[in-house]
Amino acid sequence: MTSINGSGEYVFRTWDDENLPFCPGSPALNADVFGREIGLGEPYRLETGYVIKKYCELCPDGEDSFCTCPEDTPMLQGCIEQTSIFYHPMVCGGGPTPTVNVQYKLIVIILDYSECGYAPNITETEILELYQDVAQKFEQCSHGTFKFSDVHAVRVAPPCSFLTTESCKSWAISKDAEEALKQLLGVTSLMDDKYYSYVLPPGMAAVCGWASQAELPGDRTWLQSNEYGVRRWATVMQSTLNNYGLWYAWGGDEPRADATTAMGTGDACPSAPELAHLQWATSVGNGGGSIKKNTLTPAGRPLGWNLQATYLTNKNFLRVNTDWLSTYQNDTLGKDLYIALRVAKGGDVGLSSEYANKVHVHESKAMALNTFQTGSAYQDHHNQIIQVLAPDSRAVLPAYNLVMYTGSLSASDDINVYICRFTNSESECPAANTLVQWPSMPPTSPLPPSPRPPPSPRPPPSPRPPSPQPSPAPPPQEMPPSPLPSP
Repeated sequence: MTSINGSGEYVFRTWDDENLPFCPGSPALNADVFGREIGLGEPYRLETGYVIKKYCELCPDGEDSFCTCPEDTPMLQGCIEQTSIFYHPMVCGGGPTPTVNVQYKLIVIILDYSECGYAPNITETEILELYQDVAQKFEQCSHGTFKFSDVHAVRVAPPCSFLTTESCKSWAISKDAEEALKQLLGVTSLMDDKYYSYVLPPGMAAVCGWASQAELPGDRTWLQSNEYGVRRWATVMQSTLNNYGLWYAWGGDEPRADATTAMGTGDACPSAPELAHLQWATSVGNGGGSIKKNTLTPAGRPLGWNLQATYLTNKNFLRVNTDWLSTYQNDTLGKDLYIALRVAKGGDVGLSSEYANKVHVHESKAMALNTFQTGSAYQDHHNQIIQVLAPDSRAVLPAYNLVMYTGSLSASDDINVYICRFTNSESECPAANTLVQWPSMPPTSPLPPSPRPPPSPRPPPSPRPPSPQPSPAPPPQEMPPSPLPSP
């Protein structure tokens, strides 16, 4: 059982220390299988669907619907299989936490475990300086719609314990830290409109084995104090956006392997499907909609669009519904494609040369487009990079019966992109040297570039947040949390 803004909620704790949250408003669980009452922050055991296959002379391959071992026959061999527990957010009501027009409030809690040899190596002032850079990145990537309005830093010294300093259990770390913070402030509950981040001291990275963890969704993150944790803005962005329901980015069928986005291993803004999910950007195709089969008809005829770099405008990508494929209506196999120009400027200045100044193609589960306003927004949409095109190039996407072409990158950081659908062979689409003869969609009026926020004066260190008043029991939180590890 965990606490969400002071309210008790329930989560499954998996073997690898992840949380899979119950839906908001789930019935209370009063006791475990042994009849013991449960308190806040305490784990307890539930029956989880074990299946015991018995092997006997009558059933040498194990029991099934056609063969049953007699009750008095001793088990010769036991095989215990645990049924998988799937978190399926679409059964939950309500939509995702808004990610536009956000005034983000955060308390950063520096953990001091000096009594067992883990002293902190970062100060409140350093935290505030680091988060000024993080805030600027959020404003750049969101085109001004996600702003940090209130950041405080405080140092607390919770007691060392087996669960915290020896086992690195995130739920225990936050529970003890919040108790220490409440004692420091002289209050009985913490504010319910803030997010909380826990910065672990050096040495704990070896105990924990991760750079960051986050509730997905939720309001808590855990960060190491090394260069891969709180000192890296992309790690902070990744964990923060986990709180808002955004999963890690895929590359080569591996999670967290996309080097073009902070949601993977990159030092850059979220990718096009992630920007769409967060509502930080919209499509330029078909008046802000999707490109479909009827757009790319007849087959074999390329059609072109002009794309501005994502750092320039929030109208910056093409979304292609691959509805000509028989798999498109399948929730697992149906995919949409997201096409965007990424240039190493603004929030994307950290893009590596392998990806900078090129057109990126990502795939995402098609169900994400129609359901991201519902509880299923918290599912993994499997956003994965599948192609990178340099200017003046041609590439075949055989899984989608598509050929793509790019023009030259202009001095104003825009590029023409052409898409051709084929039925049987990519040879149905023309060679790239005929590019100038192809039609283009009428240009849409791009939104003006978002102005860069003026530099903010550095605030003085805030050793403790303002004393909150005890809050009444809040309404049910949108989704209970699930810590997910980052490498």
